[in-house]
Amino acid sequence: MHRSILGLSVALLVVGGFAGSGCTVTSTASPNDGGGANDGAAPSDGAATDSGGLDGGSGPLSFVPSNVDLSGIDLTTVGDFIVDNNECTIDTNGLLASCGNGGDLLGFKIAKQSDGSEVAVYVAKSMNILAGQNLSVTGARPFVFIALGSITITGTLNANGTGDVAVAGGAAASETNFVHGNGPGGGAAGPATAGGGGGSYCGTGGIGGAESGVAAAATPAYGTPTITPLVGGSSGGAGEGTSGTGGGAIQLVAGTSITIDATGLIQTGGGGGSFGGISGQ
Repeated sequence: MHRSILGLSVALLVVGGFAGSGCTVTSTASPNDGGGANDGAAPSDGAATDSGGLDGGSGPLSFVPSNVDLSGIDLTTVGDFIVDNNECTIDTNGLLASCGNGGDLLGFKIAKQSDGSEVAVYVAKSMNILAGQNLSVTGARPFVFIALGSITITGTLNANGTGDVAVAGGAAASETNFVHGNGPGGGAAGPATAGGGGGSYCGTGGIGGAESGVAAAATPAYGTPTITPLVGGSSGGAGEGTSGTGGGAIQLVAGTSITIDATGLIQTGGGGGSFGGISGQ
C-alpha cells in the first residue's frame, strides 16, 4: 500500500517545528487552461533547456515551482539519484552527497527567495530512497529537491534537528537558561520551576511543563499555509536548561509523481531541549 500524488505539476512542502507544529501543503496541476506556466504541457527529458518553465510552460517541468526555478542549472548531466544505504547525507551548504554517486548526478544552485533568504536546490532525473535506507539532510539552508520525473520514498528522508544541531533552515537552540527561543515563533522563556514554551510555525507550540508556578506560554504562529517562502521552524524557549532546535524545511517537486510508500517517512521535527544539563532528542 502506498500514497501517490500524480500530475504534471507536483509539489510537497514540509516544515517542522519544535513541538511537532508545522504545515504540509500538497498541490497538483489543474487541467489544461489554454496556456501559461501550468498549461499541462508534457515535460521534456531536461536536456534541451534549463528554463524550468519560465518560457511559458515548454521547459522540463512545464510549470514553475514555488520559491525556486531551474534557471542557471545545467540539466544535461543530471541522472537518477538513488539512496541505497542507511547513512546517506546531503549537505545544503554545497553540492555534496555521500551516496548516489555523490554530486555527479545532481544539478545544484543556491537560490534566493522573495524574502532574501537562501535555499539549496538540487535537481535529478528522479529520486528513489530505497526501503530501509535513510537520507539525512545536513547544512544550514532549507532543502529543495526537484525531480524532472518521479520521486519515490520507501525509506526515510530526515531533516530533524537534534538537541543542539539545527539543519535545513531550522532555528538554532538557545544555549543559556531562561531565554526566549530563536526564530519568529521562538518559544517563551521558562522560569526556574518550568520548561520553556515550544517553538511555533504554522501551528502554535506547546506550553512549557511546570513543576510549580506558571508554565511558559505558547508563542504566536507565523508563516503561510503555502509555505512561501520556505523557512524552517523556530526553537523552543529555555527554562532551567537549554532549548531544542527548530525543525528543518523540505520542498519536494516532481514532474510526474511523488510516491510515499507505507514504509516511507519524511521527518522534520525539532530537537528536544535539556533539563538539568541532559539533552533531549
